[in-house]
Amino acid sequence: MNVKQTILRAVAVASVLAMVGCTQIPVRSLWALRKFDMAQIEGAQLRALVYVPEGAGTLRDALKVPLKIERGGTSSEVLEETLVLRPNRAALPAAAPSNPNYKGHWVALTLDAQEQQKLVGLRQRSQAWRAADGPDTKRKVSAQVSAQFCSLSPEMSSAGDLTLTVWLRWKPEQEDLLLLDGARLKDIDDKAAAERLPACA
Repeated sequence: MNVKQTILRAVAVASVLAMVGCTQIPVRSLWALRKFDMAQIEGAQLRALVYVPEGAGTLRDALKVPLKIERGGTSSEVLEETLVLRPNRAALPAAAPSNPNYKGHWVALTLDAQEQQKLVGLRQRSQAWRAADGPDTKRKVSAQVSAQFCSLSPEMSSAGDLTLTVWLRWKPEQEDLLLLDGARLKDIDDKAAAERLPACA
């Protein structure tokens, strides 16, 4: 697996898997992810469709993905960047997936032009490492995910009350892939579920 593919996987798939946990992903989707072609991921096409329950919303920096890439070999050089997916109403599809069996609304999260450029910069710098060090040098890539939800009503003040449905796409003309289907946040991340939601601006 080359460095370009590793970075793209961290951004578009591994980070999401780290957030939701494999046990929360439908089996048919896990099978599709096993056949994932990382070379086809395009930053401009990366989109997460999130069905947020009634009374809840997302902050502007809805999904933060801190990335750390260690050059490896004899070098201690490290690349660090945080990519941010933000709400984008224009990215909502004309025909969204069928609504889950709880009241809520769809939010589309994408990388804006500045965030896409960050990804391009990471890719270019990593490719320069590969050209200088050779393809066999081991790299270490780590990624985390921080989802930023907020409250639209007093009834939705605890993150533990959140139920989430998430679909993902990463290339043109691709059908969205179901990652979460009515999963409770408390079953995904106990620490996050214990937090109070800030009020939406």
